[in-house]
Amino acid sequence: MNAFEYVDTLWSLCADNEELKDLLEVVDDEDYETKIRTEDVMPEGYEPENLPFIAMYIADTQSTYNDFANLSNLYIDIYSSMRNNVPAIRKILVDMMHDNFDERVRSEMQTPSGIHAVYKYRLIFTPLIST
Repeated sequence: MNAFEYVDTLWSLCADNEELKDLLEVVDDEDYETKIRTEDVMPEGYEPENLPFIAMYIADTQSTYNDFANLSNLYIDIYSSMRNNVPAIRKILVDMMHDNFDERVRSEMQTPSGIHAVYKYRLIFTPLIST
């Protein structure tokens, strides 16, 4: 899979997961655009009333010795109004990555959201993607 196919496949898995949709408060089709995003989200790119939501994207890639694959950094950011909301969302995403892509979390951390009272938690995975 190339980077776009990888993120699109992950998006579809998230959109099909009923438990995740409940936690993200996805009610109708219009909610997918603001609740499951496929780009890096800057502070001016969202409204706190749209919390919680997730953003997933390939942040960068590095070449490998294999001409047909690159090592990428996949970021999955979880945005929430409260830290307490994050563990359940995190568990679903980590299990989804393990079950569907055989990937493990390489790094994770709280990171500044750029907006007061918005909690942002980042998961980093390192999948190989096609060149």
